[in-house]
Amino acid sequence: MYGNTHTEETKKIISDKRKEWHQNLSDEEREIISKKISEANKGKEGYWNGKTNDGHSQWMKENNPFKGKTHTDEVKRMLSEINSKPKTDEHKKNISLNSAQNKQCSINEVVYRSVAEAARQLDLSENTVRGRVKNKNFKDWYYE
Repeated sequence: MYGNTHTEETKKIISDKRKEWHQNLSDEEREIISKKISEANKGKEGYWNGKTNDGHSQWMKENNPFKGKTHTDEVKRMLSEINSKPKTDEHKKNISLNSAQNKQCSINEVVYRSVAEAARQLDLSENTVRGRVKNKNFKDWYYE
């Protein structure tokens, strides 16, 4: 019993220290770390590469951490209440702005807060914008 408690406490301490360290990084340091990780992973086959969703679905059925558990009636009611409220345009905008998926991009010296915003304003598909931003032939299209 003591060993498990100690392990959980240790995990929490390590997690808190990592969060603190990460929060104190500058944007430049985060970018450097991100590039190093990206370079290290280039050429590696992804875990799910070549596997079907059927395999993943089966794996989730067997290994889902919520398996055998249910929400209490109080939690179900709270979730229902939260999800039934209509989202305001400002709320949707805040969700979009704060999404980890958003990357600012610069296109012909105009900075857009996301690929989606650039696509809307330029009347292009997001895939087209994303492709051009990644393409070295479009020198004035890049991520910030």
